[in-house]
Amino acid sequence: LIFSVAILLVMLWFVGIDQVIDALKMANPLIIALAILTQVFTYFLYTLRWQILNKLTDKDVSIKELLPMVLVGLAVNNITPSGRGGGEPVRAYVLAKRKDYQFEETFATVVADRALDTFPFVVLAAITIAAMALYFNFDTWLLVVMVLAVIAIVIVLMVIIYMCINRTANIAT
Repeated sequence: LIFSVAILLVMLWFVGIDQVIDALKMANPLIIALAILTQVFTYFLYTLRWQILNKLTDKDVSIKELLPMVLVGLAVNNITPSGRGGGEPVRAYVLAKRKDYQFEETFATVVADRALDTFPFVVLAAITIAAMALYFNFDTWLLVVMVLAVIAIVIVLMVIIYMCINRTANIAT
C-alpha cells in the first residue's frame, strides 16, 4: 500500500496535481460514480467466480473472506511488470495460509480462475473471424486456420480448468 501510494504521488508530481484537479473538475460526476460502481461490481464478480471454483474443490470460503484476497492480488498485479500475473500466486498463498489449505490446491483454483478470463477473448475472436468472413475477401485456408486456432485454445483451456479442479486428473491419463 505504501509503495502504491508512493508511485501515485510520483506520478502526480510528474503530471502536475493542478492538471489532475482541472481534469476532474471537467469530468461528469455521474459518469465517475458510474465507473466506480461498475469497477466495484466487477470485483464482486471476480470474487464470486473464484468462490464458485473454490466450492468445486470443496473449499468453502465466503465472498467476504475472498474479496480482500482478490483486491490484494489485483494490487500486486498493478505493481508488477507482468500486468495480470504477479498477484495470482499471492492470492493462492493468502488463501492457503488463512484457511490452512495446501498451496497447490489453492493455486489450482486461481489458475482455473485466470483461464476463465480467456473466454471473453475467445468469444471476441470468434465474432471477429465471422465478421472477417462476411465483410472481407480472405482465403478460405486462412479462415480455417483461425477457426482451428480458436478451437484449439478452447480445448486447451478446458483441459487446464479440468486439471485444476480435479485432483485425480493426471497428464498421463
